Order: sequence, then C-alpha cells, then structure tokens
Amino acid sequence: MMEHSRVKTIKNRDFKPIRVMFYYPQRTQAIRIQETLKTLYAGVSGEYYAGDDAWEFMERYTGVDLKGILTQIADKKTKSE
Repeated sequence: MMEHSRVKTIKNRDFKPIRVMFYYPQRTQAIRIQETLKTLYAGVSGEYYAGDDAWEFMERYTGVDLKGILTQIADKKTKSE
C-alpha cells in the first residue's frame, strides 16, 4: 500500500503523520480502506481525522472555522441562483 510507505517515511523523518479527510466515503470497500488507514496512523502514533472530526481538527489547529466560511459562501451562491 502506497500510503503505508508514505506514513513510514514521515515517521522515520521524526514528523507526526496526520491524515485529514473532510468527507467520509459511503462505499463499503472505501470505508474498509479508511478504517485500515485509521489503524495504520494509530499504529505509528499519528493522527487520523475524517468527516466532522476533520473540520473540528482544522478549526482547533488554525483557529479558523473553515467549514463555516465555506458553508456561508455556498449559502450565498445558492441564494443568488
């Protein structure tokens, strides 16, 4: 798995691997892959965030409510159409 090599390389360089996915898949196979990745990141003391957890992580990390900003933009765009 290519992701496994990437995570190991990041960890070997003394960085903490962090995966942020703003959506969570719906297909069964894709969900299994994401669960495997979550386990992989946990196994190297990394962090894995998906869906709402990813948006919350970004807000804690940056202090910016990116989801809120994008939602406002989408709402304005939808109202103008």
